Amino acid sequence: MKHAVPIMAEQGSRSIITVASVNWVRAGLGGLYYSVAKAAAIHLTRYAAVELGEKGIRINTISPGPIATGIFGKAAGLDDDEADANPEYAEAAIATVLPRWQPLPHVRQPDDIAQAALFLASDAARLVTGHNLVVDGGICAGWPAGAVRDDITLP
Repeated sequence: MKHAVPIMAEQGSRSIITVASVNWVRAGLGGLYYSVAKAAAIHLTRYAAVELGEKGIRINTISPGPIATGIFGKAAGLDDDEADANPEYAEAAIATVLPRWQPLPHVRQPDDIAQAALFLASDAARLVTGHNLVVDGGICAGWPAGAVRDDITLP
């Protein structure tokens, strides 16, 4: 932001999108330092939105939940190159825990986050600034009812 803002201000209305994580709100999903850093990134977005709005610059954040990328394979102990070359391993690993974590049973793909970014960068979001768009299948909303209630069965 430090280097982009002067150029963006000269050019007129523009959009900055930062990326955080659902770890900013749901304790226990990630490590302490990672979670605190993501919460700080969201606050930075809000603060910058207030400071830069008068210059025509909108700033928003996307907070994804788990995405089927190599990072999950690496966390499971796969070699870095193998994990990056085989995102389907991450998809399979994520799919095994989704029924306990999120109400919507779909594994998110990188394209899901790209679509959210396209919206925030578009004129359709011209009045959206200082917002954190959570793309997590409902993880932040709460545990799936079937995972915490005996009277509901998981699929």
